[in-house]
Amino acid sequence: MHEGCLYVLNLASGETVLVDCAAPGAYYDIAYAPDGSLAVELGQYEGSHPAIYASPTAERQDADEICCYDMEYSADGADLYTVGGGYGSSTSDLRVYRAGATGPQVLQVRPVEEGSYSNPDLSPDGDRLAYAQGGMVHVMDLASLATTPLTTCLLYTSISGPERLAIGGECQR
Repeated sequence: MHEGCLYVLNLASGETVLVDCAAPGAYYDIAYAPDGSLAVELGQYEGSHPAIYASPTAERQDADEICCYDMEYSADGADLYTVGGGYGSSTSDLRVYRAGATGPQVLQVRPVEEGSYSNPDLSPDGDRLAYAQGGMVHVMDLASLATTPLTTCLLYTSISGPERLAIGGECQR
């Protein structure tokens, strides 16, 4: 079985810290919380699962209660946004795990035939969530859950400031 390794690079000092090299498969997604903890998606392509590291030097804690991938922490670290539905599911959803809650809040759900959700990215103020779905970029107002499509095609997004949304990818013509 393939084993992946996870390292953290301190950009200021150039120091590299080995976090884990015993996980089965590969690391597909990494999300940092403000407290320095890490949420990662690890495993095989079909059958991966989230795990939490309280710090880069802490032991891995498998997080079977969290589903599924493309994780993004809120600025205060209290909320963890993910894409759910899992591999082989007939639906795809956006969900949030809130600190102290017993389970996730599903924000939206769609049939996979309409396109799976991917790449959720919170605005710096935490009021909006940009994501890809069905080949388009959408922005959700988190207070009302209203969404606005921004593009007609996309592969990935990144909110880089209060008024900037970076969009990259290719469109089918």
